[in-house]
Amino acid sequence: MLARMLAVGCGPRGVRSNVICPGDIAPRMRDLRLPGVADDQVDTSGWPVPPVGRIGSAGDVASAAVFLASEGADVCSGAVLLVDGGMLAGMRNGGRPAS
Repeated sequence: MLARMLAVGCGPRGVRSNVICPGDIAPRMRDLRLPGVADDQVDTSGWPVPPVGRIGSAGDVASAAVFLASEGADVCSGAVLLVDGGMLAGMRNGGRPAS
């Protein structure tokens, strides 16, 4: 809602406001680990697999940010961009992945 309010209120001044909502992103979104454990040692085998077939990465979120900052998105304002591999779209009531 804040992004939309800023888009309306600040748009006339040339300010764009968008939101990126990442889903489960490896390696650090769902894991709790001791300091010093390397990112490549994270076990994602127990994570639910998104409809796109793979767990997202920090690069996927960065790509979304680069797009929103680019001239290609110069008329995008007040948008909410999900970077979750389709997880929200594939959820049933109760928050379980659809099968």
